[in-house]
Amino acid sequence: MWFRKTADPLGRLLFEKYGMHVFSRPRQHVSVFQVFGLRDGEMFQSGDIDGFLRSKFDKPEVAKGEVMADINGTASEAVAGNIAVNFLDGFLALIGAGVAKAVSGALEKSNSQTLRFKFGGCTRDHVKDDFDLEMRLSEVAFDKDKSAMKEGCRYYIATGVQCCNQITFDAFDKNMAKIDLAADVPAVAAGKAGLSIDKDRQITATSDKTLAYGVELNEIRYDEKRKRLGLQGAENYVHVRAGDAAALPKAMVGGPDDMMTLRIAD
Repeated sequence: MWFRKTADPLGRLLFEKYGMHVFSRPRQHVSVFQVFGLRDGEMFQSGDIDGFLRSKFDKPEVAKGEVMADINGTASEAVAGNIAVNFLDGFLALIGAGVAKAVSGALEKSNSQTLRFKFGGCTRDHVKDDFDLEMRLSEVAFDKDKSAMKEGCRYYIATGVQCCNQITFDAFDKNMAKIDLAADVPAVAAGKAGLSIDKDRQITATSDKTLAYGVELNEIRYDEKRKRLGLQGAENYVHVRAGDAAALPKAMVGGPDDMMTLRIAD
């Protein structure tokens, strides 16, 4: 979808400015202070920081609902491959089966696998003071043996979550000519959710709920000598997904030049 050193205007905002780890599919129920555990580069567990520590954590203040004016309305360049289609399918599926079916059918009929995205209604929840978070973690009376921390595993905490409630998209053929999907994608309205088509034949999918498209992560590190926790910025882009811990799919940690998007073996 995007690479770390992308020239894509939307990708640069997400990755260079915010250090985002973008989900392969937008998700519900992702929150600040969610902890993701990885073993051998594969995610095996996720939950709140309280569950990870096995004690109540005095969380720092979180800024909620910050409007992402820079991301709102910034269109990506054309994004090729199944990753782009799967991302859109995931958003549409959370709106409704009828919406997802209509768009999937139109894309299949057009043989398009190249899309251009624009997010709308973007907001961000994030820890107001990362230094405060690290200080509070360092002051926790942490007993590694009683915690959820396991040997050989790495743990990442979400210090920011970005969400949207709209995706506007165009489709392109193999020659990068725009495909008009409007004839095969009827406008659908179901309350606040549905599909709409503008005068430029762009299609906008609107959800009646905010959906997380990515997280900002810091790695939780344990200092054996001091018996204290600390934070370190994620050196590589960690690919994680929220959901039922018992049914989490495999995920992987990418290298510095790896794709900057969630890659999951469902």
